[in-house]
Amino acid sequence: MHTAFNASLLKLERERRGWSQTFLAERLAVKQAALSKYERGAVEPPAPMQERIAETFDLPIEFFRPETAEIPTGLIFHRKRAAAPARVRSMIEADARLRLLDVLRLAAETGLRSRLIERQKTPEETAVALRRFWNVPKGPIDNFIDLLEQNGVVVLEFDFGTDLLDAFFVRLDVETDLVCIVLNSNEAFSPDRIRFTLAHELGHALLHRDAFPDKKAENEANNFAAELLAPAKDVAPDLTRRLDFERLKALKAKWKMSTSALIYRAKDLGILPESAARRYWMYLSQMQMRKNEPLCGLVRETPSKLEQMLKTQSEQTPNMPEWLRISDAEFERRYPRFNALK
Repeated sequence: MHTAFNASLLKLERERRGWSQTFLAERLAVKQAALSKYERGAVEPPAPMQERIAETFDLPIEFFRPETAEIPTGLIFHRKRAAAPARVRSMIEADARLRLLDVLRLAAETGLRSRLIERQKTPEETAVALRRFWNVPKGPIDNFIDLLEQNGVVVLEFDFGTDLLDAFFVRLDVETDLVCIVLNSNEAFSPDRIRFTLAHELGHALLHRDAFPDKKAENEANNFAAELLAPAKDVAPDLTRRLDFERLKALKAKWKMSTSALIYRAKDLGILPESAARRYWMYLSQMQMRKNEPLCGLVRETPSKLEQMLKTQSEQTPNMPEWLRISDAEFERRYPRFNALK
């Protein structure tokens, strides 16, 4: 049953800003115990307090009265999971969950759903089946974000404010199987890493609906991503030739995968002995290229589906911040490129 005041949004907005309950309670001039009850939904704030909360956050009161009662969550599987402190993860997840409300509203207007398949016997077979289902031509994928968005997988990109977390996936709607990958736009990540990260998170979405995040699940997502981006039957001929670093750079430009990932691929396919792979990785480390490889002409791919949906909706609803129940300032923070698209 919906209430006039959505308590979960109060907590999410506080966490997004990195505010403690004590800090917010002081700003609202209430006891922390009272604020805790508001956030749990145990007590609904009186009308004057609701207005004060909205004013403190510089948000319209309608923000706290959405039709959506359940807010999606999803920071379960993600790369470098242990590195980001709990407080940082809470801020990122809260920001993402608030932005995902926009995705849900827009998807409801457009009927958007993700075109996915059931898990096959192995991660590799799942990747092969997905390429077939999505009619992906053999060989490298030209623009991976475009491929995702063409098939209804929403890529929600914003700067997490840290390079300790790459991305995570969220299943927004079980009935329509709408999947969103929340991607860190931080400049620390190279184009090839971003592509592999997206494929990795897609692997989790397909393979691990009910699984516990563990090392096995991470390995499966990596194997899925490698097969999706560089199918064994297509990449093997390229990897059987002599793999000096000039050759690896050319293959990086072709397959849009890091040289390190290509070495892994050659090892996993039994083309390169593990001892040889170790020598390559040692050389990359010595040359300080494990995290800073040459770009080899690769450029960053940019998602556009969400902003296109916003643009379409704006033709019917000129005041988009009001439609999304956020302030003009918050709309600009979330969608800085929107006005340029109009």
